Amino acid sequence: MNDLADEIRQIWVEKGFDSRMTVIEMYHEIGKLITSQPDANIQSLSTLSGIQERQLQRAVQFAKKFPDLALLPEGKNLSWHLIVNKYLPEHSLTPTEKSDDEIGKVMVKCPTCGFEFALDNPQKE
Repeated sequence: MNDLADEIRQIWVEKGFDSRMTVIEMYHEIGKLITSQPDANIQSLSTLSGIQERQLQRAVQFAKKFPDLALLPEGKNLSWHLIVNKYLPEHSLTPTEKSDDEIGKVMVKCPTCGFEFALDNPQKE
């Protein structure tokens, strides 16, 4: 029974990684294509392709920051969400209002998923 469970887990991990990597490769390929065209207009491409302008901008950022996918960090834990929120320099969490009981904390909201959470305020002494 343990062998079966191990095999199931291995399939789960490998296929999950494969699907996440396909999404990452898609954004990378789109970003490389856009950056290869000096006259490319992201706003126009967004309208014509039906893909959100923000997604195209992130694809370009990604292709510029990681021209070689072999240099990607995180191993099998990598996902597009992680790349956008951790590795793209122009994309960062934005502060939101904080409650009085969160002294020394700052609330941030993920612009991708909208999840809000408290972080230690680096400006608080």
